Amino acid sequence: MKESYAKEKMTVASADYVAEQLATDTQAKELVLNECDIQPSSAVKIAAALEANSTLTKLIIDSNKIGDEGAIAFAKALTINATLKEISIDNCQVGLAGFEALGEMLAVNKTLTRLSLQVNYLDDAGADALRRGIEKNTTIDVLLIGAPLTVRDTDGKAKSPLAFDKYTALAMYPDGSGAKLGARAVAAIAG
Repeated sequence: MKESYAKEKMTVASADYVAEQLATDTQAKELVLNECDIQPSSAVKIAAALEANSTLTKLIIDSNKIGDEGAIAFAKALTINATLKEISIDNCQVGLAGFEALGEMLAVNKTLTRLSLQVNYLDDAGADALRRGIEKNTTIDVLLIGAPLTVRDTDGKAKSPLAFDKYTALAMYPDGSGAKLGARAVAAIAG
């Protein structure tokens, strides 16, 4: 199986082919599917294939329109898959239902060390769902959740986006600059 399909516009048939290959592949360690125009129905098939795959350790599916349906499918797959260590689902139109499913997955997943969910529709309820999951997780080292204008208060106003790990946090700003925060700040952010 080819390991990078970055920026290759996929039809439903070609995305389904990738899913079929992923289910049986025993060689690939990394799969890059960013900016491939993957739709929710194809994301569900790719996620189902991930359940059967036992070699992939990194998946990048950024900038696709997988939405909550795709995020929920990946969350389900990651409760079963025992080899994936990193997944990036940035800019994929994930909303509250997707964040809730991913939070539930974090509570039980024992292999994931890095999860990136930047540039999605994260509000306080979604952040709380992730926090509940991360509290029970023993393996995640890095959880990236923020990007300019995507983290919002319940009143819809944009808040400063954040990316944090268990030990330090990094406040990110629209110009790409940032500042590390200490453990106490992380505790305050995490709730």
